[in-house]
Amino acid sequence: MKLDLDNISYQRPDNSSEMSDSISSPNDRALSINEGIKEFRREYSAFLSLRNRVMAGNGKSLSPEKISSYIVELEKIALTHFSTQEPFIHQYDRQAKAHLHDHEILLSMIKNLEVNQKVFQLDSSDELLELIDAFNNEHYKKYDHPLSKILLKQLSIS
Repeated sequence: MKLDLDNISYQRPDNSSEMSDSISSPNDRALSINEGIKEFRREYSAFLSLRNRVMAGNGKSLSPEKISSYIVELEKIALTHFSTQEPFIHQYDRQAKAHLHDHEILLSMIKNLEVNQKVFQLDSSDELLELIDAFNNEHYKKYDHPLSKILLKQLSIS
């Protein structure tokens, strides 16, 4: 049974809030910042949920087209986190800032993944998930997978 990625897609949470550029009081600002952090965490949870759905099919063969479509979904998620939440996360929440750093690394990896897919001939969800884990792991520098070592060197992450 092959893993079907056709029906896997990322949706922004319905209860997402827009950040206002004009915040009148420090109290309003604090509330807005908290909303930004909550939004980030909701989207990060959605990312993990998507990843876990793919992991459920771990070891099943995927075509290069399916892997590419999954890469596109990951890129959308990583870009959303990085571009919309960074100012809030960077200043006010260490834990969320650490997650943001993971996604910055993940985004760098995704930008190179289609090339790496050809170089490393990734053709299964198992290999793809190992590669993602290498960059989404809190201790990615210690990750002992040959692909991660090559990619860490390639991306100049020391």
